[in-house]
Amino acid sequence: MKKLYYYFYFILFFSTNALAQQISLSDIKIGSKLTDYFTSNEISKYYQDNMEKNAKGEYFWGKDFKYSAVAFDGNEIGDDHDFIQIYYENKTYKIVAISAATADLELNQCIQLRDNKVSKHVAKKLLLNFIKDKDSHTFPDGMKDDYVLFRGIKSTIGFRCYIYKDGSIDYRFSDIEKSYDAWLFKKFNEK
Repeated sequence: MKKLYYYFYFILFFSTNALAQQISLSDIKIGSKLTDYFTSNEISKYYQDNMEKNAKGEYFWGKDFKYSAVAFDGNEIGDDHDFIQIYYENKTYKIVAISAATADLELNQCIQLRDNKVSKHVAKKLLLNFIKDKDSHTFPDGMKDDYVLFRGIKSTIGFRCYIYKDGSIDYRFSDIEKSYDAWLFKKFNEK
């Protein structure tokens, strides 16, 4: 019986670990718990502390703050983005945002990629009952965000070209809970 238990545990351990690595970005839902998709070991492995600063030079993600993030290469889960970030509330592990990026593009490549991704989402009718907004915004640190957003009741889905002050350009997809989006916009626009 003891041998049977160990075989069962061994199979369960490896199948659970394999399932976590096969998650598709589209499987991850805003409002669900990070622990529904990743083990505590995986969360620790992919945890990102103090990833970015705002224009004032302040960090605002991490275990000492309200929100944290995990980040990993897209190829680790079979995704075509260069990297993926999942933001979550520290106390509850509730996912508040999902972001995926493709780095080092030319502006025309980024615009074409962004517009193709928008067309695919619209064709799949994934953005019904969302209000479309296309514009650009320049942040205090000089980064320009050339975006197409779809604002829904609970979340905002974004397709963006980030044009950094140094000339580098990244495409970014995001699905962000409304309250987190407002908090994040405020943090990045503080002077």
